[in-house]
Amino acid sequence: MDGIAHGRRLRTGRVSIPDQVYAVTTVTRKRYPYFSEFSAARCLVRVLREEQVMGRSETLAYVVMPDHLHWLLRLLPGHDLSVVVRDVKAVSSRRLECRLWQKGFHDHALRS
Repeated sequence: MDGIAHGRRLRTGRVSIPDQVYAVTTVTRKRYPYFSEFSAARCLVRVLREEQVMGRSETLAYVVMPDHLHWLLRLLPGHDLSVVVRDVKAVSSRRLECRLWQKGFHDHALRS
């Protein structure tokens, strides 16, 4: 299966629901362990904190692994999950000055 079909399959059924809690996982490009470097991991954490300050999402928890990110967030009203994740990935890539992330992400809406 090519990358385009896989990315499309990840988006199937994706909806942005206000106040919904999502578990998001996103992977670094070619699974390279960028976040083994403490400064790179701290940079990503700063971007997550800045995202919360912007008022688009509320971070409930996160785990930065060497080659991926697990992020538990509550999407705030008026915002789109894909845009929030896209922007976190774009800002962290820009700050670390590299193509950091694979395309797409996996999300799971959590029930209470």
